[in-house]
Amino acid sequence: MSQETIREEFEVAFVEKTASLDALRSLENRFGDFKALFAEVLKEDRRGHTYRADLYATAWWAWQASRAAVVVERPEKCEFAEPGGAYEKGYRQGLRDMIDAIEASGMKVRRPVERRS
Repeated sequence: MSQETIREEFEVAFVEKTASLDALRSLENRFGDFKALFAEVLKEDRRGHTYRADLYATAWWAWQASRAAVVVERPEKCEFAEPGGAYEKGYRQGLRDMIDAIEASGMKVRRPVERRS
């Protein structure tokens, strides 16, 4: 998932939550489709990797920090497969694909510490 896709998810969630606030629901009567209007305002407020308005910038920072705080523990290597066999190769490929997908969503994967005998 690209940084742009993550940002778009943030903006959709931020607009949904903000538009549901009682204090802002009355704006729907004055401005029509408030969600669409607010989504456009949010996009126009972008400044590089952040936003001009402190409220939006802080919410964006918190969104990114929440994703960065999630660390998925990767399973250890497959101990019961024949070394170099088809099952082990498939297992390793599955792990690589899983790690790529998790990291693409903005989260981290912790690799297990190598055990020494």
